[in-house]
Amino acid sequence: MNKITKEYIGANYLVNDYGILIPAYLTYKKREKCKLIIMYQTFKDLFPHLPNNELIMEEEFNEFWIEDVLQVLAKINYILAPTHYQNAPYATDKFAREFLDEKAYQNYSRLRLTHKAITRQQLLANTKLAFLHCSKIKTKKSIAENKSSFGRLLFRVSDYLEEYTPYKSKYDPTVEERQKLLATISRNINFNETQNFNNALIRYWYIFNKIAVREKRNKTQKCLLQYFRGATKLDYNLLIAVAFAIWGFYCESNRNKRLSTPEEYMMQEAYFDRIKSSSKKNLKRTLEFISGDQRYYTGQYKKTNYPGKYFKFKPFWEKPLLRNNRGLYYLLDFEFLEERITGGSYWMIHDHLFNKNKNEAGKFSGYWGDVFEGYVRDLIKSVYDSSRLAFEEDATSPHGIDAHIYYGNCLVCLEITKSGLRYDSWISGDYEKIKRGLRKVLIKDGKTKGKVAKMYELIGEMKSKKMSVGDFNLPKVEKYIPIVVFEKPLPVSTIIWEEYENLLIENGITDPVFLSDLEFWSVQELEMVLRYIQENKKTTIPELLAHKKATGFHRESMKNYLTTKKDFPKQGLHFHKLLFDEAMKNINDELFNLNDKIKQT
Repeated sequence: MNKITKEYIGANYLVNDYGILIPAYLTYKKREKCKLIIMYQTFKDLFPHLPNNELIMEEEFNEFWIEDVLQVLAKINYILAPTHYQNAPYATDKFAREFLDEKAYQNYSRLRLTHKAITRQQLLANTKLAFLHCSKIKTKKSIAENKSSFGRLLFRVSDYLEEYTPYKSKYDPTVEERQKLLATISRNINFNETQNFNNALIRYWYIFNKIAVREKRNKTQKCLLQYFRGATKLDYNLLIAVAFAIWGFYCESNRNKRLSTPEEYMMQEAYFDRIKSSSKKNLKRTLEFISGDQRYYTGQYKKTNYPGKYFKFKPFWEKPLLRNNRGLYYLLDFEFLEERITGGSYWMIHDHLFNKNKNEAGKFSGYWGDVFEGYVRDLIKSVYDSSRLAFEEDATSPHGIDAHIYYGNCLVCLEITKSGLRYDSWISGDYEKIKRGLRKVLIKDGKTKGKVAKMYELIGEMKSKKMSVGDFNLPKVEKYIPIVVFEKPLPVSTIIWEEYENLLIENGITDPVFLSDLEFWSVQELEMVLRYIQENKKTTIPELLAHKKATGFHRESMKNYLTTKKDFPKQGLHFHKLLFDEAMKNINDELFNLNDKIKQT
């Protein structure tokens, strides 16, 4: 725990034009280069003259021992994960040299500037295939002695991952072609989100332990910690501590050690020896809650043998740690570990309540929304003086916009929402499912206005002077900037934004100025914006957005825009640093045996 770094991890680039989006893993000196379509290399690209089909994949996987394959795939995922994007070009090239034969490596080199070698989705799909088809007994064929044939196998699944095909008519796509492309782009953005592990853990520690207690609607209501224990029979703070320990085990400073030998990549329960004896009783249950054995994954994946099966990774999301038959644990996927423990905690509680009582699940969703909004309010207050801020309770309308930042002639309006599409919507690639979810969030959910529809109406009222906000002089306001802050991001790119805009226009949101100024941010992106403003105190959100438009990032994500700025600060928010120190002290005090050692001496 003492080795946990305080460096807060930023994001890397996603680049697109009208193709598949994945991280570029390149350092761009000019914005023009960001217009490249960075796709991933397929089996057809690397081995153009070899046959490929699903039967060949199954047969070749069966030639390898499952334990060998799973550990190698987990290591490759770890090495090439988006977290480590700064070292990615070197790591990717090293991977290609090690696992491709000479001719395939030449093909890789020819495409390396426009096609990424291998993706997270590809590695997860191969891991899934390993559970289904690898030999359960040790075979004579080891990966160490057959790297090029194993490398060829890794790329076979790439021919089956995408439903996207180029438009038959580039300037006149059919509805089906466009929908497939939009679903593909959305899925790839979701799959290739950069990991934000330590910052996300701190955010949810604060939400559970501070905000949730403060935002209880009445004295008889449970707090989040009680809700979580009721749903899982686990202590959320122990889960957070275990997550930090796993992160510490695999963190950057330990990478060389973890990758040096097979044994070093696996965690033993002894790694958690410092945990208090009272907490140790629950440690194994906590680890088992987020880990599965071979039988679990194989059984789950046998149920998903249907179209789209290469996108169905829910078992990895539910249990991102693999537990082998010797009781050792190792990480299958960092991103799923983060998602499961942070925002995934909502779904653990919600689904548990929903199965018992739908009304209780609905009440809990409202409570969670209050809690998330409370976190965002604290976040904004940590950077802006109160004279610039107003919140919903400061408006004359009882249903006002959640938060406002006032700049005299400009008012930034923030609508804060935990609402979003279900955790598995984007990776499903189901266009109709995605569109239905978007309509609920943005336009209308039953009798409740969606987030954009609500802002559209209220900004119209403010412009016509029918309502006031705090002490702000609304007649002086010339520009209103609407921003929806989501707990989990909506995928953002130029081509996807066209779909959002079409959906809004179809539902009566037609003001071109409103549509042009509308922004979708994740809470992480809001944190990044505040981080930038904290270090560049004279900068304003309107100025940042104006520059974002002027430099060609208008409908790109705020994350991608900020990470291309040379002056984006390396250090995190002061607010997060304070939370980090407090969280670490509380985790140590509550869960680790420092006091036990003092008593013994």
